[in-house]
Amino acid sequence: MPEECRQAIGGFLLAASGHVRLGRASVNAQGASALAQLEVVCGTTPSPSEISSALESLSVGCSLCGEEIKTLQVPAIAERYLTLRGWGASPGAGKTKGQ
Repeated sequence: MPEECRQAIGGFLLAASGHVRLGRASVNAQGASALAQLEVVCGTTPSPSEISSALESLSVGCSLCGEEIKTLQVPAIAERYLTLRGWGASPGAGKTKGQ
C-alpha cells in the first residue's frame, strides 16, 4: 500500500478512536506489511457484558469508518485528505518550523 494511503488511514483511525467508545487505533506490523485497525483492550478478563460492549463498540467503529477506509486506499484521494488535514503526503510535511 502506498505511503500516503497508510498515513491517511492511520490519521483517520486516530481521529475516529476519539469518537468510538472503548475503541482505539492501532497498527499490527506483520513482516513487511502493517495493518491499521481499531481495537478494544481490556485490562483484566472481561465479563460477558464487557465483551458485548466491546463488540458493539467495534461494530459502530466499522460502520463509521469502513467505507472511508476503502476510499482512502486510493492514492489520489489519500493525498487530498492529507493535504486538507494539513498533514502533507510525507512525514513532517505541512508543518512549519517551530511546530
